Amino acid sequence: MPQEDRRGDKTRRTLKRALIAILQTKPFEDILVKDICLGACVSRVTFYNYYNDKTDLLKEIFSDMDQDLSSRLAQKGVSFSGEQPPSEIFAEVISSIIEINKETRLSFANMELAGNSEVLSMYFHFLVKNTAEVLEKLSGVLKPNYPLDRLAVFIVFGLYGYLHCDTQTKDEKPEKVVESAERLAADLINSGIFAQKKKKKSNTYIKMAQIAGAVNIGR
Repeated sequence: MPQEDRRGDKTRRTLKRALIAILQTKPFEDILVKDICLGACVSRVTFYNYYNDKTDLLKEIFSDMDQDLSSRLAQKGVSFSGEQPPSEIFAEVISSIIEINKETRLSFANMELAGNSEVLSMYFHFLVKNTAEVLEKLSGVLKPNYPLDRLAVFIVFGLYGYLHCDTQTKDEKPEKVVESAERLAADLINSGIFAQKKKKKSNTYIKMAQIAGAVNIGR
């Protein structure tokens, strides 16, 4: 990679980290481009060499999260061929999204809606989009009994509320909450929301059954 491209990638990463850091203490609507530049130690001219405005920068953060999620699922060996149970796939998706949130350091659960509506809107779009894509890829195994796009929204808002519910006890460990959320997702998958498709028997299995049948007839 040319040195200029590496420098550009580094500048983009620095600007994204600066915006994320400022979001910990300041609503997105109150953040100015000059605040981001100050946090990243770059000039406004440099900022506008890469982005049209702060929203453009925010969109790239979520685009990175999209790519990161796909990479993580691939590294974890998630398969949509029908061999892996859908409940396991959803558990991997949930854990991967939580990992990304922690590493990105964007605290969506504690983010106030006032002043951050654009950030939260992009976040929920990210969640719904990826949930819908997972459901679509699982269509060979699961057949939704409801419109897929509405079902994706239902699952996202339900699990989000479950994970970030204010009624959690103080001694409740986060990992236990995640585990129970994964069980909840599995229960949803095994409920009447989906019509589970039966796996087709392989040609090898069918041939073995035919041979066994032929042997029994011969007896």
